[in-house]
Amino acid sequence: MNKQIFCPVCKKEFSADIKFCPHDGAKLIALSENKESKIVLDGRYRVLYKIGEGGMGAVYKAIQISTDKTVAIKVISSSLTNDPDTVKRFQREVRIQCSLDHPNIVTVIDFSKTREGRYFFVMGYVEGKSVKNMIKEQGKFSLDSFYELASQMLDGMEYAHQKGIIHRDIKGDNVIVASMGHQQIVKILDFGIAKLWQGQEISKDDTYQTQQGMVLGTPAYMSPEQAKGEKDKIGPGSDIYSLGIVFYQMLTGKLPFESDTPWGYLHKHATQPPRPLRLIDPSIPIVLEKMIMRCLEKKPKERYPSALLLKQDLTKVAGQSGGEITQLADRETFEEIPPERFWSGWKVAAIILLLLVVVAGSLMRGCNKKEGKGKDSQEIGKKQKIESQVEPEGDDDPGEKRRELRRLLKQVREAARKGQIDVA
Repeated sequence: MNKQIFCPVCKKEFSADIKFCPHDGAKLIALSENKESKIVLDGRYRVLYKIGEGGMGAVYKAIQISTDKTVAIKVISSSLTNDPDTVKRFQREVRIQCSLDHPNIVTVIDFSKTREGRYFFVMGYVEGKSVKNMIKEQGKFSLDSFYELASQMLDGMEYAHQKGIIHRDIKGDNVIVASMGHQQIVKILDFGIAKLWQGQEISKDDTYQTQQGMVLGTPAYMSPEQAKGEKDKIGPGSDIYSLGIVFYQMLTGKLPFESDTPWGYLHKHATQPPRPLRLIDPSIPIVLEKMIMRCLEKKPKERYPSALLLKQDLTKVAGQSGGEITQLADRETFEEIPPERFWSGWKVAAIILLLLVVVAGSLMRGCNKKEGKGKDSQEIGKKQKIESQVEPEGDDDPGEKRRELRRLLKQVREAARKGQIDVA
């Protein structure tokens, strides 16, 4: 039997003696190459291999020895074990995740500490791919797939918000899509920088910063209030903004903002409007574009008031995506959207019309020039014809003849200019 190997991107295991994943082309890693594959944590969990790593520690695939169940274990980095703030954050994450029990959120099974003093907690193992990797492999999602997955994401976030918990780091990496038969199930991961709101404080320092002093979160998905460090404005609307970024990326295959630096992302989130989705993909329904753009409003109060209301509108659009969109003016959703915020389509139409006018004007000028050249030739011919007919005769006054000729030529030019003569 060939040695067991796995893909670090899609997390699938293979028994074949191959070097690259047939699904995504990533280089496969032999499980036996992982030095921690024989480690047993707390005498109960046998570690197989590392499947990911974050700012606080690493995540491993493991087996619960007593049940032979596959689990995921997050272990705090040994270099941070002596950092009280990091340990506090880790313990807070465990308490938050232990309070969440929803089919679209990864739940915590256990929490403990190794003999070496390394904290860890155990979660259900999800066999699937992140939204980010799915976009990387297949590009943008189909509308049907988007509606199905986005609805589940909103279910999970609405549940967390109702529990008084905001995630603060929603991004494509933290949304896993698992296949169960013919159905795709969303699992939201990593509440590592989540916090309680509505006065349900878990600690005095509910917003931590990295050692570099940057506000926690992922710059490409961060809400304007997070980007500006406005901690008092961070709430459910911050998660809705980040979900809007994920939705935007699922529908277009692109982020609404591009930057080479984290600070560039933060500046654009705080100051610049996102590109309308239909400029990237005109096939996206107009109403769906308006919904995503509302999620991405700079001010939290101008976004959807809740994930539930966003899901209600999404359900209506999904149910009528094949026909005319009607009955969408909910009191707390589309009715509240100022019309001037959705005039981007009219702006684009006006620009296109202006370009057409300019092009048409250029063509007309070209035609006029050709016509003018033709008329000039006709005028010259007429002039020559007239000159031949008004030659000075005998003893007539040559000065008078020249003046008469000039008058005739002037009349010819004027008539030609007005199109009143027909020169054969």
